[in-house]
Amino acid sequence: MPSGTAAGIARFYAEIMGAFAHVDAGDPPGARVQVGAKQYFRFREAAHVPGFDGHHVQIYITNFSGPYERLAERGLISPESNRHHIRCSPGRW
Repeated sequence: MPSGTAAGIARFYAEIMGAFAHVDAGDPPGARVQVGAKQYFRFREAAHVPGFDGHHVQIYITNFSGPYERLAERGLISPESNRHHIRCSPGRW
């Protein structure tokens, strides 16, 4: 992830998804998000980030309506095929 984005990534997962997330001030800095029992997403900042290659992450959540409503309020939901999945871009956060 680009330099200077760790705080925004942590804030997105904490405020939108309701996950435990914090900024990791290590070298390089990053963000750590708990996504399960002893399971984490770890994001690291980098000076050079290659172009988007189409990758994505799929996660299952128990409180679908909460994150959906918070994303919709902010206009962050991408086109979707049904109300059982959300496509969003935290990079726009």
